[in-house]
Amino acid sequence: MNQSLAQFLNEQQADATTVQHAVRYLVSELSNDIPPEVMQSQLAQAVDGAAPVDEATAVLCTDSAALLDANLAVLSALWDDPEHRDLVRDAIVQAKNRLPIVEVTVIAACVLYGLYLVTTGGKRREVRKIIKRPDGSWEESVKIEFADAKGPLRALGGILARFLGE
Repeated sequence: MNQSLAQFLNEQQADATTVQHAVRYLVSELSNDIPPEVMQSQLAQAVDGAAPVDEATAVLCTDSAALLDANLAVLSALWDDPEHRDLVRDAIVQAKNRLPIVEVTVIAACVLYGLYLVTTGGKRREVRKIIKRPDGSWEESVKIEFADAKGPLRALGGILARFLGE
């Protein structure tokens, strides 16, 4: 029987702070440790401007329920993917055992980027092509087109609307 995320969170006696920091650790792992400023910059580029990212960040920084819901959305999506379940487990355990950061804008940037990664996998399309070289050997090339963040920001809007009763 597979353990649910809720069961694991209960087993770990995780609180909202643990959840927030677990997402920060996960996003750090999945993004190869890019800093929050770069995350925000990439999101702003993807949506053709910083305004939607700034607005979403402001909401997450001032609405703890929305922030928790967005963090749980990231954890849940990654938990449901067997490839990422162990990463989620490790991130939750790490979050329980380390001192948390206090800067809520860092947490907000990480959760936005986490939604972006979960929604897109960071990729719009990946094309693999195998060719035979003149010497008879085989070569594989991979072309990756990265997706934009509009979908995750819309998803965040839906989360926030649900919490605000709109």
